[in-house]
Amino acid sequence: MKEIINKNANYYKEKYRPQIHFTPQKNWMNDPNGLVYYKGKYHLFYQHHPYSNVWGPMHWGHAVSEDLLHWEHLPIALAPDEETGMAFSGSAVVDYNDSSGFFEGKSGLVLIYTSTLPESEGGHQQQCIAYSEDDGLSWHKYSANPVIKNKVKTDFRDPKVFWHQKTKKWVMVLVAGDRVEFYNSSNLKDWKYLSEFGSKRGSHGGVWECPDLFPIEEEDKEYWVLKVDVQKGAIAGGSGGQYFVGHFDGKIYSEIDNFNDVNWLDYGQDFYAAQSWNNLPGDNKRNIWLGWMSNWDYANEVPTEVWKSAMSIPRELKLIKEKEEFNLLQQPINELKELRNEKYIFKNLRIGKNNNKDFKGIKNPLEIVADFYLENKVEFEIQFKFNEDNLTLSYNDRNSKVIINRENSASSFHPDFKSEQIADLGELEKMKLQIFIDWSSIEIFINDGRWVITDLIFPEEVEMDIILNNFAEELIIDKLEIFELDSIW
Repeated sequence: MKEIINKNANYYKEKYRPQIHFTPQKNWMNDPNGLVYYKGKYHLFYQHHPYSNVWGPMHWGHAVSEDLLHWEHLPIALAPDEETGMAFSGSAVVDYNDSSGFFEGKSGLVLIYTSTLPESEGGHQQQCIAYSEDDGLSWHKYSANPVIKNKVKTDFRDPKVFWHQKTKKWVMVLVAGDRVEFYNSSNLKDWKYLSEFGSKRGSHGGVWECPDLFPIEEEDKEYWVLKVDVQKGAIAGGSGGQYFVGHFDGKIYSEIDNFNDVNWLDYGQDFYAAQSWNNLPGDNKRNIWLGWMSNWDYANEVPTEVWKSAMSIPRELKLIKEKEEFNLLQQPINELKELRNEKYIFKNLRIGKNNNKDFKGIKNPLEIVADFYLENKVEFEIQFKFNEDNLTLSYNDRNSKVIINRENSASSFHPDFKSEQIADLGELEKMKLQIFIDWSSIEIFINDGRWVITDLIFPEEVEMDIILNNFAEELIIDKLEIFELDSIW
């Protein structure tokens, strides 16, 4: 049975409840799983503990959307069982040609996920599948699970599966401790090991998790982005994501040699386990993903009661080449513009040295778009003041760094939350900021998503004052737009 939100009630208006981000109706959520588009609906599955607001026996929650903005909750898709245990992270595919034999010659959805029994020897994890004959409303676990058995490897999990057109095979990428492994299959049931990548590449501050692999074009050439997360040791502390750019022939992944040692996805503390949607509609080859907005250092302790955790806004991905290096851009999807309501627009805004510009009583959630000229000496700070709570974004051209300080934003619940995040931009002539602030988060996209900072915040108030302080020569803002946003609920 579908669960519909009563918009006339106080439901989804609790303290800290995000208004433009997906959240579970109640209790715990972490990794996004099984992102797939099918028959006009975007499916979002997620790691879920339906009986507690802290991590526990993992189920798969489920929601669908027609626009990636407004979501409808569906019944739980997967639950633990005695034979295979908990349902950890994984992915979803559309089996158009019934290669699995589950659908009597028709098409259908298949989930690929990791199972684990806590009491199993060494906690070894195995890969399982489930299928739906009613477009995702109900699910059947395959009777011959697991499809990839394992009694040796630890941290063997999080399969991302997709159809590889050139080899006419299903391809799976999953993590195995400090590396990723690749498998292929003709029927989603019988899998063959192909190769591995990464044991000596990238960051290994913690166990690798939640891989993703997808093709992307740059100047009409195809490349493959491989994304892997680390539980510890990310650039802002705790958990975080990194990516590689290379080539994939359906069997072997080869990284481009001139790429940086580590390229981080996000310079904030709260973007993890991102997964891209399979089977997106249209011919324009969009790549869209979202991630879990939290950090394993404190995820169980964030100060929300009814529910725990939110997803990021969906982001469209693009690849650019700058000075022989590839960089992945993450840009807010254009569909978010549909939420814009009240707006404030300023052109050629000039703020003198040691002066400021105030914008009082702005309602949250909101979007800010600002284009800065950086020709003069530049040093400015944007304060977001929620009564006693204060969040700051600062920049100066001496070190070319954007710094986010959330030390005065409800940081008392955990010592690792009180922090600064830094993005080193290098030399720039112009800077564009696109900022989304919700009731408990901020996402900052710099220069069309070349750098991104995602952070949780927990202000006591919803309404805020925005204060733009200038500390150097005249600050010139070509255009400043502030949009109050409608709730997705």
